[in-house]
Amino acid sequence: MRRVSALLLFMTIGGIAGAATREIWLPPAKYATEYTLFFSLEDANNPHRFYETAPAVADVHVFQDGTSEARATNAVTDLGRSFSLVLTVAEMTARMTMVDVNDASAPPLFADAIFHIPTFGHANAYHVFDYSKDLDPNIKLILADTNELQTDWMNGGRLDLLIDGIKAMTDLIAIVTTTIAGPNDANTFTITAGRDANDAYWFHAIMVQDATDGHSEVRWIEEYSVGRIVVVDTPFSFTPAAADKVWILGVTYGGLLYDIRSLIQVFRAPIYYQHQTGTGATGGAGGTTRYDASGEDP
Repeated sequence: MRRVSALLLFMTIGGIAGAATREIWLPPAKYATEYTLFFSLEDANNPHRFYETAPAVADVHVFQDGTSEARATNAVTDLGRSFSLVLTVAEMTARMTMVDVNDASAPPLFADAIFHIPTFGHANAYHVFDYSKDLDPNIKLILADTNELQTDWMNGGRLDLLIDGIKAMTDLIAIVTTTIAGPNDANTFTITAGRDANDAYWFHAIMVQDATDGHSEVRWIEEYSVGRIVVVDTPFSFTPAAADKVWILGVTYGGLLYDIRSLIQVFRAPIYYQHQTGTGATGGAGGTTRYDASGEDP
């Protein structure tokens, strides 16, 4: 049984408070479906009070589509300061069902009220669209997308896995966030936090923010030793000072670069070879010739 309060929307017709007829439009109700109307009435002698006695059967009439006037099938139920009336399936088989509560007493004890109930969900209803089960196609699309998002956000869902993957990468960006503990020079300094062990961050990238002007620079950690002492490969353009912010980056491990650089340095060393013919560097037959891969052959 569908229950809709009749206290939602009303329009007062007439000019004298207490004697005026209230005309109330209710939300749509299901076509040809039993319906319970809940309503209240104003005391005709005091418009600021509710009338508290159920109207007589003769005072309640049902109209279907503005015609077919008949007394209500069921009696009004007294709920205290309000009332209810069950409209039958037959009474609700209309485009618009109207309930007229009109006191036949002289003088009247309560102000008249008319309740308009449009119907839905049938070709002959006021609204053909069935609000109880059908949805606008656009709303259906929104609900489908919403349900898909709910699935995606579940643990292990598509978006959840994507966020987890992003977080896994961003967690590696800065493995240590700390400050300068004590400066030495632009090349060597100590940091406040981080693992206190030799080579713990060897050849990771380190970024230091100069508190003076807020700019940051990145270097390689060439040496890292107990005491959280950092030696970078190239001096900063400023001397890191106490409380300057420091980030040691976890996705920029430079060990491979160090190996490549070491290999290049090996090839840059002077190369000597013995020869038996020709003129050596010191003159005479045979001798030793020096070649420097750095291009600095004397």
